[in-house]
Amino acid sequence: SSCKRIILLIIMSIRSLLALDMKCVLLVLTASTCLALVINQVTKSNYSFRRQPLRKSTCRVARRRPVRSCSRESTSEDEAKVKEQLGYVPRNMVKVAAWTSDGWPAAIEASPLRHDGKTAIPFPTLYWLTDQRLSASISGIERNGGVQEASEFVRDKLSILLAAQERYQRRRNELLTEDDAALLRLRGWELQGIAGIRNVEKVKCLHAHFAHFLCDQTKPVNPIGAWTYNRLPPEIQALCDLSSSSS
Repeated sequence: SSCKRIILLIIMSIRSLLALDMKCVLLVLTASTCLALVINQVTKSNYSFRRQPLRKSTCRVARRRPVRSCSRESTSEDEAKVKEQLGYVPRNMVKVAAWTSDGWPAAIEASPLRHDGKTAIPFPTLYWLTDQRLSASISGIERNGGVQEASEFVRDKLSILLAAQERYQRRRNELLTEDDAALLRLRGWELQGIAGIRNVEKVKCLHAHFAHFLCDQTKPVNPIGAWTYNRLPPEIQALCDLSSSSS
């Protein structure tokens, strides 16, 4: 340590100066003592500096402005029914976009960005089925090879499907606020076709296409959604109130 080195230096100095007279010895001892005190003080100062805890900065850091989400158009009664169906109300719910014939939400329209506290997550599914009777019936069609059959059916109807895809994307972009659009550009996120599928000519989820068919009856309607509708059991078809479409 530094103190040991200083003591050794003092001893060596004393030994080398024993032959000198007492005045020289006293002078050397005084100088050595002063030097030791100075070095010791500096050592303590450096040690305390290293151990000193960091102080919290008093600078005020500019916080990122929270992204404003799309405003809701749904009523409290609508949200109560959706909560009864799903067990919760989706954060990015905009409105009920289609109703069943017995007065329940069939599908909701959702904002393209779901805001969870300080974060935002892309949500490419614009129309989302909430009625479990419809959803379960379509799942049965998918289990029985419906996705493959729908893919073969739509091969000669790609122009109609692309028109429906463009309408879907246009409506989704209309729901973006300026902050949402800026965040998408900043992150490099791209909201592709129906339910976010990259290849718009490929069929992936019959639920998403059927929800689009229910909520947007503008001609030409989504051909995959119409194909799915025609394969539903009559009692499930009777639940679909196509006149309640929000588009």
